[in-house]
Amino acid sequence: MGNEVVHEELSRRAAISTHARSRSLYDALSPWYDLLTAGQENALRAAALKALALQPGEHVLEVGFGTGTALAAMIAAVGETGRVWGLDLSLGMARVARRRLRNTRRMSCVGLACGDALRLPLRAASMDALFLSFTLELLEAAEIPIALGECRRVLCRGGRMGLVCLSSEAGSPAVNNLYTWAHVRWPRVLDCHPIRPREWLAACGFSILTRRPMSLWGLGVEILVCRSARVQP
Repeated sequence: MGNEVVHEELSRRAAISTHARSRSLYDALSPWYDLLTAGQENALRAAALKALALQPGEHVLEVGFGTGTALAAMIAAVGETGRVWGLDLSLGMARVARRRLRNTRRMSCVGLACGDALRLPLRAASMDALFLSFTLELLEAAEIPIALGECRRVLCRGGRMGLVCLSSEAGSPAVNNLYTWAHVRWPRVLDCHPIRPREWLAACGFSILTRRPMSLWGLGVEILVCRSARVQP
């Protein structure tokens, strides 16, 4: 077996191990996650969904739906003729989200599944819009292009993607630096890490339509809406 093949296999096993730890962490946190975040993430998601401007009849996928706080708003936006899908790594989070969505009485318009952002279980060019909230930050650097490549694959021509990302280019530099230090020190507890989302999006073939810098407890956050800048293969 060549060195390149060995490296790829070791990287694959490391990713599986990392994702298993993340799944276990969020399964354990899922009953209390909304209390722990004190609802502070919801305002950021609402602002991002407003910028994404979902329309009646659209098909939309949320990658990393968590406890489902954004799904109900998506359901309302796409209306009776639209469809919402959700994918999350954690079965515990999915259970919480399903309980929340039962109150909407629109479960027939929603399809939820447990899975990995690195392999979206959807046909190419099947989604009008995608939504990712605090999702890319959970991935290793080598995995972000894979996830964004999958997003490009499932977006239809002219489709758009909305994101909420921890960003090292917004918020308080001091708070960002402190959080990054803590992430390195306790990566299993603070598993998200600030990234440079615009650089990743540009490198992976997306053009930015709108950007809004915000913060979460002083941490930098960027709300972005983008579109594929290249013709799909």
